[in-house]
Amino acid sequence: MLSEEIKVSIVVPIYNTAEYLEKCLNSICSQTYRNIEIILIDDGSTDQSLNICNSFADKDSRIRVVHQENKGLSNARNKGMELATGSYISFFDSDDYVELNMIETMLKMSLSHNADVCECSFDVLRVDGSVREFSSHRDDQIVIQDLYGLIDAYVKGVVKIIVWNKLYKLSEIKQFLFDENCIREEADYILRLCLAEKRFVVIDDSLYHYVKRQTTSLTGKKISSKLFSLKSWGEQMSGHIMTFGYEYQKNANIILYNSLAHILKHFIRDYKKNILAPNEFQQEIHLVVDQLLELFINVEGIQEFRDIENVLTIINDLMIVGVLKKELLGNWECFLNVSQSLSKKYIIGKEE
Repeated sequence: MLSEEIKVSIVVPIYNTAEYLEKCLNSICSQTYRNIEIILIDDGSTDQSLNICNSFADKDSRIRVVHQENKGLSNARNKGMELATGSYISFFDSDDYVELNMIETMLKMSLSHNADVCECSFDVLRVDGSVREFSSHRDDQIVIQDLYGLIDAYVKGVVKIIVWNKLYKLSEIKQFLFDENCIREEADYILRLCLAEKRFVVIDDSLYHYVKRQTTSLTGKKISSKLFSLKSWGEQMSGHIMTFGYEYQKNANIILYNSLAHILKHFIRDYKKNILAPNEFQQEIHLVVDQLLELFINVEGIQEFRDIENVLTIINDLMIVGVLKKELLGNWECFLNVSQSLSKKYIIGKEE
């Protein structure tokens, strides 16, 4: 039986999630592993979230409530990490909930494998509780600790680019703060842990329940110029990984591609919603697409790029409606060559 001498800190950033908060906190307070401290960071909520936090704190001495003006998710996580006194730490989202044995299971695995990070599987739920999709790794646990293996696992999605399905050894991650200026701070954070060669154990137990809401910080707001900073982030990370040697080139290219594809997908989402002004971000999206096309020219095995046919379809659709103009794309001629290699029949600027 697992000794409860080890304290685990659980940090929960909260912003206007009163509708979901009680279920989240009940699942944390009812953990089978009892030696936990629960740090609730109310990040300037304007609903009843703070009152709910205080109500739970009145009943459970393990809960600490911190109220601050709205500073964003990364700031709240950094604040929680600063306050944490446990040997291990997890970051949960306040509109999700977890299995009651999550901390016990993951702490056991962390200790038995001397892991810096333990990651579990999860499911994605609709608000009505129905399952939308499952995350699953394999039938048993795997340990990843060498640099190439960690980067490869990150790129292939074995190590997920999210922070909330993990238990971390606090002494090994405390020097790594969440970047408050990075639009994909979770992907950035996990990649930096991989680059630092932290020892991961990945288990198949589905212990976390992610509730997919229609209105979240990512899907409820119109894109801004900050989205396009992801292009620079992808270039920086890709360039850094390339310095490790030729064998890292493929994964470096995929990280850059994923960053550019992420921008493109969010742009087309808002374009289709008619919430972008005429020609808004036109120069920026041309630069993104041109760099994607340059990747397609210079990289072998692009068929392995994730969701590439959808990316090509988006580029084609933006050509058809005139958002993308071939005279502004230095690499536009490669588009047909790439699509033909994938047995697609796009015609730039025309509908078939």
